Amino acid sequence: MMMPGELRPRKVQVVELSYMEAHDEILHPEFLALKLSTRVSPLDIGVYAYAVRVKVSARSGSYLVDESSLIPSRRKMIVSLLDKFWLSGVGHSSIETDIKNFDYAIGWCDANGHGRIFCDSESARIAYMDFSNHLYQEVLKANGMAPLTCQSRQTILGRVLELQFPDVHAYIVAGIPPIKHRREGLDPPGDEEVKKYIDISLNIALSFSRFLVDFSPSP
Repeated sequence: MMMPGELRPRKVQVVELSYMEAHDEILHPEFLALKLSTRVSPLDIGVYAYAVRVKVSARSGSYLVDESSLIPSRRKMIVSLLDKFWLSGVGHSSIETDIKNFDYAIGWCDANGHGRIFCDSESARIAYMDFSNHLYQEVLKANGMAPLTCQSRQTILGRVLELQFPDVHAYIVAGIPPIKHRREGLDPPGDEEVKKYIDISLNIALSFSRFLVDFSPSP
C-alpha cells in the first residue's frame, strides 16, 4: 500500500495528437504523454494532474509522482489543453515551448500554495494574481527573468485557465495587467517607475476584485 508522500514512477501511455480526435472520452489523461517530432522522448502532459511530482531525468522526461496528490479537476485541464493543440494545428515546437512555460507556471503555483488553481474560479484568480506579481518582481531583479519570458509564462497560464473556466475567465484575469516586453529602440523604465506601476496595478486589481465579489463601490 502506497503511503501519502511516497514518490513512485507511473506507466505512461504515449500517444500522438490525433489520439484526441479518435477518443471522445478520456478517463485517465494523467497517464498521457505526447509523441512529438521535435523530441526523442515523449512529452509527459498527464503528470500535471499531480500536485507533487519530481522530474528524475531531463533526458527521458520521466517523473516520480505522489499518486495521492492527483487533483481530479486537472484531468479536464489536460484534456482541454490537448484538444486545443489538436484543433489549432499548432506545430510541435510550439507545443514544446508552451508546455515548458506552463511547466514553470504550474510548478510555481504548486510550490506556493495554489494547488487548487484549476478547482474553482476564486482559487484560479488568486493564483493568477499572485503568479503575475511574482513575474513582475522577477522583471525587477538585476538577474531576474527577461520580460519576454515572463510575458510568455503569464500568457500560457491565462490561456489554460480560459480553457478550464471559459465562462468566468474574464473575472479571473480582470484588473491584472498583462506583462509587456520592451520594444526595440525604447528605453526601459527605471526601478522606481516599475515599482510604482506594480503597486498601482495590484491596488486596482484588488479593489476591482472586492467590487466584483462584495459589490463594494466601484473603484
